[in-house]
Amino acid sequence: MRALMKLGPGPGEMVVSEMDEPAPGADEVVIRVAACGICGTDLSLYHGSKGLIAEMRPSFPLVVGHEFAGEVVDCGNSVRDLQPGQWVTVNPHLYCGACTACMRGQEEICSDRPIISFHRPGGAAEYVAVRARNAYPLPRPEAETVGALGEPLAVAVHAVERVPPGPDDNVLIIGAGPIGLLIGVACQEAGCGSLLLSGLPEDAPRLRIAERMGIPTAVAGPDLEEAVRSNGGVDLVYEAAGSQASLVAGLGLLRAGGRLSALGIPPGPVPVDLANMVLAEKSVIGTRGYTPRSWKRAVELLSKRGPDLLALVTHRVALEDFEKAMGLLEAREGAKIFLVP
Repeated sequence: MRALMKLGPGPGEMVVSEMDEPAPGADEVVIRVAACGICGTDLSLYHGSKGLIAEMRPSFPLVVGHEFAGEVVDCGNSVRDLQPGQWVTVNPHLYCGACTACMRGQEEICSDRPIISFHRPGGAAEYVAVRARNAYPLPRPEAETVGALGEPLAVAVHAVERVPPGPDDNVLIIGAGPIGLLIGVACQEAGCGSLLLSGLPEDAPRLRIAERMGIPTAVAGPDLEEAVRSNGGVDLVYEAAGSQASLVAGLGLLRAGGRLSALGIPPGPVPVDLANMVLAEKSVIGTRGYTPRSWKRAVELLSKRGPDLLALVTHRVALEDFEKAMGLLEAREGAKIFLVP
C-alpha cells in the first residue's frame, strides 16, 4: 500500500512509500482510509520543528496523519462492537485508562497515551490499523465527506465543554482557522448570547465560510477592539490563534469576571497583567485535546451538521501531492485540506 512517511526529524524528509498492508491485532480494526486531514501540527512535523519533536518524541520513521476516517475492512479476534463494512472516524489518542488523570475522567491529560501518527502508524495511507475502541461508527455519507473532521471537531467540542458559554454570554473567538470555525459551530449548538469570530485580513476566505455557516465575523485590529471595549467587553474568549498578541488582546477585551479559553500554543512566554486579572477576577483556562465524551458529541455533530461542515473542506489533494497540500496550508489558502489516498 501507499503511505506518507516522515523518515527523520529534519526539515522535509517526507515521502510516499510502498509498504505492507497492516493486519489487525486482537483488539484492532483495519480501516481503508477515505480521507486524512492535515493541520498545523503536520506542517510543523514536515518542517522538522524542534519544539514539536522535543514535546512529542515521535518514533521515526513513521506514517503521519491523525485526522482520518474510512471503512472497516478487517477486525481482530476480540473485536465485538465493529464489523467490516462499517464506516468510522478515529480518535488518535490511545489513552491508558489506568493513570490518575484517566481515572478522574481527564483523559486529555493522560500521562501514558501513545498518539497515532507520532507513536503508531497514522492515517495518511491507504490502510491503517487502530484500536477498535478508538473508532467511532458514522453513517457512510458523513464518514466519506466530513468524517476526517472528527478530530478537530472534538477539540472544539472539548473547549466548549471545558469552558461553556452561558445563555447570555457575549462570546469572541480569536483565530479563523478550522479550530476557530469549529468552536463557532460548537458554540451555536451550546447556545450563547452573541457570537463573533475574528480573523486577520488574509483570513477573508475563511471568514466568508464562517458567515455561510451563520457565524458573525470581523477583521481583527484596533477598530474591532475599540468596538468591543465600547460595548463593555466580552464574557468569554476562545483563543485559537496561538499568538502572544492575540492572547494579550483577548485578556484585555474580557469584562470583569470574564473567562479566556486558551487552545492555541504560543511560540514563547506571554506577558500577563496579573494585577488586572486578580482585581477583575478574570480567568484563563488551558484546553488541550479531547476526551471520549468530546468524541461522542463530535460524532453527533458530524451527523447533525454534516452539510454545514462540508463547507470547511476546501481542498482534496491526492496523497502523492502532499507537498502541494502543505503549501496550501502554509499559505493559509482555504480552510481544511484533505489528503485522499
